Amino acid sequence: MANQAVNYNQKWLIQFNTIDSTNNYATKMVEDGLAHHGKVIWALQQTNGRGQRGKPWITNENENIMMSLILQGEKLGNTHPIHLNMLIANTLCRYFQQIIPNVNIAIKWPNDIYFNDKKTVGILIENIFRGNKWNSAIIGLGINVNQTDYGILLPNAGSLAYFAKKQFELFPIISDLRAGILNEFQQFQPEQFDQLLEHYNDNLFGRNQWRTFINRSTQESFEGKVLKVNANGMLLIETKKGIQEFGNGEIEWIINK
Repeated sequence: MANQAVNYNQKWLIQFNTIDSTNNYATKMVEDGLAHHGKVIWALQQTNGRGQRGKPWITNENENIMMSLILQGEKLGNTHPIHLNMLIANTLCRYFQQIIPNVNIAIKWPNDIYFNDKKTVGILIENIFRGNKWNSAIIGLGINVNQTDYGILLPNAGSLAYFAKKQFELFPIISDLRAGILNEFQQFQPEQFDQLLEHYNDNLFGRNQWRTFINRSTQESFEGKVLKVNANGMLLIETKKGIQEFGNGEIEWIINK
């Protein structure tokens, strides 16, 4: 499936030069009973990387981060998937704001991190259940790091190097994000959700701004003011028809190029 790359001698890390998809590999590990909490799959290049709704995630080899972090354990049973999604997004925002403080870093609902108005990080969380039990969560992260030219197909893409005006080593970012996510996940308690949601909305891309959207069910565009995300993970938008709620996949953002 893949070719082994340089070994960083970390027990928690499996690294490849080339792989079809780090999330696919992590899923196979879980299904085969070989996964462990905190394990990271990292590839320098993906041939079949996936974003939300099956969209491809294609980047230049050895310039960006394609990784999957496996979460397991009883704590998943005390956490809601929406809580986990918000926790991951908040953790990423906080980390990247620390290393690049001069840009506006925000969560474009539901699963992208934007630096100013450019998509720089994608999140794909895949949950695995055994019966009614939430067995594992695979946190797929696609991070544009050192690539600065994304061509005409991705005019709205940004990267750490684009905004910081310098190159980054990949492994320290992977190690930092793993540690940060595991720490936040371990410390989180369900009664802290209101605070988690508040922080998520503080980080919400386009909040209190009028934006253009496409309703995927009707293919009609509409203008709306982004209000907040509610406790059920729905995006609330003020429109001509009043305040409307939208779920994941129901609308598409139109971002000015």
